[in-house]
Amino acid sequence: MTGGDVDPNATIALTDLLARIEERARAWCEANGAKIRVASDAWHVYDILGAAPLALLAVIYWAGDDDNGQEVGICKQDVRVVLSRNRGLGAKPDGNLTGTETKAALFTLVDGLRAHMRGALLPEHSTSQLLEYRGTKPFTLPEGFPLDAYEMAFEIHTAIALQETP
Repeated sequence: MTGGDVDPNATIALTDLLARIEERARAWCEANGAKIRVASDAWHVYDILGAAPLALLAVIYWAGDDDNGQEVGICKQDVRVVLSRNRGLGAKPDGNLTGTETKAALFTLVDGLRAHMRGALLPEHSTSQLLEYRGTKPFTLPEGFPLDAYEMAFEIHTAIALQETP
């Protein structure tokens, strides 16, 4: 289904859209021992990551929309999923800096979560149904310092609400 197949009268609120995306991600997170949260905005992502620095954590947030040059109330929603696994630093001065525990590479976990999210089927008519993958990059602090995290970008077309004035 494409953006052209979305019915402008079958709107979906952002809270509902993000809840459905979170529901899809939750199954993968539970199977992989990850926590999941939805951020209220882009800055809230940093608060969430800072509150759980040693957890495998997926954070979903809305990064904006684009009307794609249309005036019919259908927008491309930019939804991001950050997957973080900060390993922390070892407490022993003579020990391995990040510990010796063998874990799957973070990019392997990103690959699994990305594949899982691409299989999501969202509501017909109010969305284009599929999350279109748009790329992954290291997640950084605003100053450009990279965190032990990757940010995946997804796009989905949705019908946005219109409040008519009397």
